[in-house]
Amino acid sequence: MRPPVALDLDLLAPQRPPLQRSEAHPGVGRCTCGARPLGVRLRMRSGQRPHFEKEWTCGRQCLARAVHAAVRREFRNGHTSESRIRHRIPLGLILQTRGIITANELREAVLLQEQTGGRLGDVLLSHFRVDEREVAAAIAAQWHAPLWHLPSVPPGELLRLAPLQLFRLNATLPVRLIGTQLSLASADGVDPPMALALERMHGVNVESGIAVSSSLDAAWSTISNGPQQSFEEVQCDDADDIGRRLTRTIESTQPVESRAVRVGRRMWLRLWLEPAALAGGPCHGHDILDYLFTLPSPR
Repeated sequence: MRPPVALDLDLLAPQRPPLQRSEAHPGVGRCTCGARPLGVRLRMRSGQRPHFEKEWTCGRQCLARAVHAAVRREFRNGHTSESRIRHRIPLGLILQTRGIITANELREAVLLQEQTGGRLGDVLLSHFRVDEREVAAAIAAQWHAPLWHLPSVPPGELLRLAPLQLFRLNATLPVRLIGTQLSLASADGVDPPMALALERMHGVNVESGIAVSSSLDAAWSTISNGPQQSFEEVQCDDADDIGRRLTRTIESTQPVESRAVRVGRRMWLRLWLEPAALAGGPCHGHDILDYLFTLPSPR
């Protein structure tokens, strides 16, 4: 007599194809604390908003915890700049070595610089008729950076990579973006804090270079006469105050994504309010919001 055969009851149940992503409720998710509130499970509340640094938070307490942790991470070294310290050959010595100025002219220029308190490059341009392209090339050699030609005005999509005020405060402008390689220009030297902020905010690789000072000034003059991006700058008392204000801003706007990075004594917050804005597709300008939370200047 054969032994009884065990039946797999699952085989008798009606088979349903796996749930496709398009069928799933887009808001269902888990918070950073591991919870999935009842409102989300019942599809009465979206698990897509608000997101901070690619993580959904289920309430103000979890959001505040994530935001304050990010602010402490950014300001763990105090209010000092994140600039990298480099040993640089003096600008005047580079120009002298290249035969652009003589040793006597360099000594005179240094004395004039000490009297006026200006920059050596400006003294050489105004008193010794040195060509500004030669000064820019020497600054590029000083920083081991490329020398770039700056267009009269960068394309609008490049200017939307950050608030114009942030570019202006750091005396930089984006030159071009090819794939994930972003070229960033300045006149006096590379700006590591701004480059690092753009890398972390957008996931790009930033190469910093030098542009002729007059070209940078002309580009800014054109930009100033054009349409301005909206952003809000908020003065804060300390890092804890930044954390509280960041939390309130994210909670009130309910973005599909938000990221915060430090640039010197400022915390730059970007909010994407709609999925199309985050994906880089067609969207309204007001679907991307920028805030600068600024600490007092160190005394």
